[in-house]
Amino acid sequence: MPGERLDAEWVRSWWEQADAALTKLTQSFFPAHGFPPGHNAVLLATDDNHRAPAAPSLQEFLEQHDRRIANQP
Repeated sequence: MPGERLDAEWVRSWWEQADAALTKLTQSFFPAHGFPPGHNAVLLATDDNHRAPAAPSLQEFLEQHDRRIANQP
């Protein structure tokens, strides 16, 4: 995709959805885990990354998080 431009409306929609999901996640992180969320980064994959166990998708992660929040006393 070098040189291709993303549609501005698609980018705005993606940003709004990601922002809403991450805002919900960060607001409930401390009550769920007892410590504040840390910093995260997106990095290029290495050979070691490819051998690591697969991480859940963002949707799967958020669903797991929601289930943990719902099951708290």
